[in-house]
Amino acid sequence: MLKQLLLICTLLGCLLAIGGCDDTDIGSIEITLKNDGSGEITVVRVMSSSPSSTQPDVEGVDWNSSAALVVTNGHFDQVSSLHLGEIKFQMAQSGFLRVELPRGSNVKWPSLLTAFDAKDQEALNHSAKKTSIGTLSMKSVKVVLTLPSTPISSGVAESEVLGISPTIKKTSASLTIPLDLIRNDGHPIVWDITW
Repeated sequence: MLKQLLLICTLLGCLLAIGGCDDTDIGSIEITLKNDGSGEITVVRVMSSSPSSTQPDVEGVDWNSSAALVVTNGHFDQVSSLHLGEIKFQMAQSGFLRVELPRGSNVKWPSLLTAFDAKDQEALNHSAKKTSIGTLSMKSVKVVLTLPSTPISSGVAESEVLGISPTIKKTSASLTIPLDLIRNDGHPIVWDITW
């Protein structure tokens, strides 16, 4: 049983690393963009699930909570026609991309990355704190853009006010956004990337 639990935790850690998530991200969106505006997208989503589906061969246990990691992948012909919930992408020319991430209590795009409600999240956090696994605090979402060449700039309007800052690493630009910021009413987060 302990070996199975360690194996599951190791696999979860590997999937989180592949998907661009860390222990505070509920999920991520990873886009690999080509010069012509086409590309691939991977969405890593954390969902509440039935304990019997995640632990089918375990008996004699009253499970408190369960989660599943779902990874989906696809391709698109033009990033400017891609809409993830209310998230919009604008590529006016090769070498420039604007990502607009709406904020507010009514935005639906974070549900693309998680199907958790507050009760599920608290139950999982409480259970994880009792183990050596640690906790998935699920406080943020991450968007990772892999570009056709090295990014020149990656910036968010009013980043100091919002308390977020994009990062650049090799040919990728990423932005981690706290859920509290997304859920607060306010103007959209506008992220501009050039390469």
